[in-house]
Amino acid sequence: MKTRLFVIVVIGFCFSLQFVLSQEFNPQIYFQKGNEFYSKGDFRKAVEHYEKILNSGYRSKDVLFNLGNCFYRLGEYHKSILYYERALILDPFDEDVRFNLQMAKLHNVDKIEEIPKFFLIQWWENIRDTLSSKQWAILGLISIWIASIALITFLFVFSSGTRKLLFGLGVFFIITFLFATILGISRYRYETNNNYAIVFSVNSYIKSSPEDGSTDLFILHQGTKVEILDEIGNWYKIRIANGNIGWIKKSDIERI
Repeated sequence: MKTRLFVIVVIGFCFSLQFVLSQEFNPQIYFQKGNEFYSKGDFRKAVEHYEKILNSGYRSKDVLFNLGNCFYRLGEYHKSILYYERALILDPFDEDVRFNLQMAKLHNVDKIEEIPKFFLIQWWENIRDTLSSKQWAILGLISIWIASIALITFLFVFSSGTRKLLFGLGVFFIITFLFATILGISRYRYETNNNYAIVFSVNSYIKSSPEDGSTDLFILHQGTKVEILDEIGNWYKIRIANGNIGWIKKSDIERI
């Protein structure tokens, strides 16, 4: 009897603990509370709730977007740019995120003219960014399934017209599968290996080499986006939109 009672107590405790933990780490609850604080104008509290969601391991475009909005309202434009950029990685064609990002960039001190990309590279990136890596994977799976069904059916059909149609469909969806796979891999690498960062330091002197005593090449300010090319010790080798290259302290920037 005592053993049964002990087992019942343990099971009850486990279910209670599971319930408490599910409530504690439920991202939807924190998201709703964050939205409530945002609507009341308490942006610091909203930031706390949104950041708890990210710190718990969840990643969402809406959370990143709302964080960007909070920091924009707080006048911390470099942080808003960081979170808008992170949101764009998840959804490059979200018009609201793009618009707010452009509004935040208007507050940047640095006005850098971007060098246009080679048209083939831009064309490839535009296609790659039409879908997320998961969506490209789903398209690839659907394509290979259709191709397999078409080619298997091809073996059991004797009508020449139907055989040509099935063979054509099989080849088309195999090609679609290959393109979806390549684009999906490219998109996944972009999502997980983003080598861009935002300058967080008010004034950051860009050096000719990774040393404090080296020559100052130019100066960057909060909110400027840079591309990370290399790293040595506490320094990053960076390139800005106009093509200029130099070295910046790791503590001066925050990776996207």
